[in-house]
Amino acid sequence: MSKPLKIILIVLVSFTMLGSGCYFCGKIALEKMESGIMETKEKVNADVKAWNKQGHTQSETLTEAFRRVKVCSSDFDLPCIIEHKSFLNLSLKNAKPSPNFCKNVPAPLEFTKSISWRTSRCGQLAPDHPMICDKLIDEVQNFCQNKNEQKKK
Repeated sequence: MSKPLKIILIVLVSFTMLGSGCYFCGKIALEKMESGIMETKEKVNADVKAWNKQGHTQSETLTEAFRRVKVCSSDFDLPCIIEHKSFLNLSLKNAKPSPNFCKNVPAPLEFTKSISWRTSRCGQLAPDHPMICDKLIDEVQNFCQNKNEQKKK
């Protein structure tokens, strides 16, 4: 066998082994993440069911979501934030209506109004955690926009 052919074979075998190793490591990591996501989903569904059984209003649900999100370790603790964002989303749908809950809530695509409204609400709800607040408060905007679209139908 010629020297260039040996080098090509060594490189191909090396890349094949490296690719296989990456594939199996990625597969194991995804399986662990999937089980964690499923556990979180089950926990959120149980929390929402228990919360909604108590007959809370939309305003109380918003306050509760912000109370819960304070346990997140930082503004970048995405699994924690997503968990509480899901809680807020699912709980608002089944909460008792609060008077004026969606009053003056701009649609998410009304950028100028949204920035002003979000800044104001986050100053009231979570002045110490503006980044977390911004991630949660969009659930209120989406909820109110969907509610307004359903009224128009």
